[in-house]
Amino acid sequence: MATSASPRSADSRHPAADRGLLSATEGLASRSGDPAERSNRRAVRHWLAKLLLALAAILALTSVAFASPLPVVLVYGFQPVPGFDPLRIWETFASALSGRSTEEAEWIDLGDHGLYFLAAFSDVHRDVFVAHYATPYEPTVRSLMAYAARLAVEMTWAAARSSEGALDMVGHSMGGLIGLIASCADQFGLASGPPASVRTLITLATPHHGTEMVAFPLWPGPLWSELAPGSPLLAATRAAARFPLRVVTMAGQSCAGCGLRPEPAACLEQCVADGLAGRGSDLVITMDSAWLDGAERTACIGMNHVDMHAHPELARCLPLVLDGQTAPQVLWATSELRAVTDDPAPP
Repeated sequence: MATSASPRSADSRHPAADRGLLSATEGLASRSGDPAERSNRRAVRHWLAKLLLALAAILALTSVAFASPLPVVLVYGFQPVPGFDPLRIWETFASALSGRSTEEAEWIDLGDHGLYFLAAFSDVHRDVFVAHYATPYEPTVRSLMAYAARLAVEMTWAAARSSEGALDMVGHSMGGLIGLIASCADQFGLASGPPASVRTLITLATPHHGTEMVAFPLWPGPLWSELAPGSPLLAATRAAARFPLRVVTMAGQSCAGCGLRPEPAACLEQCVADGLAGRGSDLVITMDSAWLDGAERTACIGMNHVDMHAHPELARCLPLVLDGQTAPQVLWATSELRAVTDDPAPP
């Protein structure tokens, strides 16, 4: 049976506690020392009692606020072939975050789209939702706004099942843009009320500043112009990334071609140097496009575009960043790449 709280507030108890403490200290002070010394002792003890009560209140509040990790929504990027499986795309990360196999995922039907759910295996894991915003039986060639509207519905459903009414989000490639728009849905006219509360958004190889790949569109539609460098929609999404939304941007630098070069060691040195300077590419998105001004930045050295949603080193890092740790400046795909340079931190 639930019990009701005492009708006395914390404020009404504090003076009583202070009086009890002061009574004891006054009794001690009356038996030793001169009046001035006794007065000083009473003042010090009174101040210490107030300080201890304040610290106890702060500790109680912080232990509630960070009692458990927030749920996380994983948002995939561009998919050129219909019939893809979001759980396969996010298999490594979903398992690392939830502590469960993706084979245990439950499908949440929201009509013509929905999301998958993996319950946290333990207190150190978190509930994971794998978004599935795409229209059935077609590749993801519709507009970013259309997909963001569908994702916003999935986010609202997931956040409503969080004890804090909030969530974290990780988006790969185009999924990072869709997640950013959906988390600011009210700004883009996609929701009548405020969007689901997002604490941290991590974007992985997301073309915040566009990509030249759209010069060769695979299908007709508005998506290609939206992803082009200089796109007004991209400018609007960059402007929407604002406090209190915490944004972490991670960019990949692939060094895959160095093994085919006449001097592979020199190639690796240059590849690492370029990646640390932010001049690299994951073979699809350039690092300077994947980073946002004012956001935390991580250079993922040795990771291509696919690695950015599947690499084990990223899977190890994501829970720490979502728990509040500052994103590392550099992640290394291999220890061999780390050994190439004596200066592991980008400028």
